[in-house]
Amino acid sequence: VGSVSYGAADTNKISDIDLFGVCIPPKSILFPKGKILGFDDFEEFTLYKKDHIFLEEQEYDVAVRNIASFFKLLNKSNPTVVGALFSCQEDILAITKAGNIMRDNRHLFLSKECFPAFKGYAYSNLKKMESKTPDESGKRFDLVKKYGYDVKFAMHVVRLLLELEQILEEGTINLKKDKDVLKSIRMGEWKIEEIKKWASDKEKSLDVLIKKSSLKEKINKKEIRELLVSCLETHYGSLQKEMVNEETERSFIKEVKSLLEKFD
Repeated sequence: VGSVSYGAADTNKISDIDLFGVCIPPKSILFPKGKILGFDDFEEFTLYKKDHIFLEEQEYDVAVRNIASFFKLLNKSNPTVVGALFSCQEDILAITKAGNIMRDNRHLFLSKECFPAFKGYAYSNLKKMESKTPDESGKRFDLVKKYGYDVKFAMHVVRLLLELEQILEEGTINLKKDKDVLKSIRMGEWKIEEIKKWASDKEKSLDVLIKKSSLKEKINKKEIRELLVSCLETHYGSLQKEMVNEETERSFIKEVKSLLEKFD
């Protein structure tokens, strides 16, 4: 993921590579049998994150997310996880059957709900871009010192709004579609005033575009829950005993109600 997946990395020298993974943890983590949530202690796992891993003189930042947590963020149209799901084929280092199921159904997660999520992330980056006081010990400080503003935050502003435009117009995301634009921003070829004006103009065009877009209004959460179960069952096998069957519950309640009415 990151600048490599957008095609915006400096090909001469990639300082670090961001890797993102989704995993299916032991069943006891997702289905803690006999435990009282909020009271009993039990093993929990949402996200594993470790930066600055060096391997063969290359630095990696690694994040691995629990599949249930991943789907929950997808339900909220989180741009980071949505983008990971639309990574180009050549950027996938390893994939399982469950991963292929997710990839094959990734367009289920695109809806007009992406509009506020992607815009929100873009404008969060815009505010950070305008900050003149980054951590003096970090890489961001060097960027501000060199270009007068943080070009990486600027790149993300433009990237997120262009991805949103793709979603509304085409119903998909090609992460590398605007790689030349993103590269030029990262190389400091845009002035901060140009970024701000571009973002303002793009916001206006997106406000018009969402009204014309044929994209569905909301994602189908029942359909997505079924997709998650399908992914889990490729790993665990049948989850019939672990899953609550709402139809069976309703049928049982009706039966009890009918019996009570007989003896009323």
